[in-house]
Amino acid sequence: MPLRILRESDNTEMRLHMNCAKQVIVEMAPKTQDHPTYAEGWQAFEDGSRRGANPYAPKGPEASRKAWLAGWDAAWEKSKARDKS
Repeated sequence: MPLRILRESDNTEMRLHMNCAKQVIVEMAPKTQDHPTYAEGWQAFEDGSRRGANPYAPKGPEASRKAWLAGWDAAWEKSKARDKS
């Protein structure tokens, strides 16, 4: 059974084999690291802010909220790796 994706902008439809769907969706998705709030989240971690201090949650745009969290999480992961070594 194929996965159906409907593009709202021009009402076109794609049908993808399930094995191909993940690859296509990942390639089409905007890269979180390119979003300006990614750097804000990273800096917030470096400044000692808690993860829950995301200024874009819960009412902000979803992409901004996710990018901020991804930046904070990436800084935390790097910090953990640095602490282990």
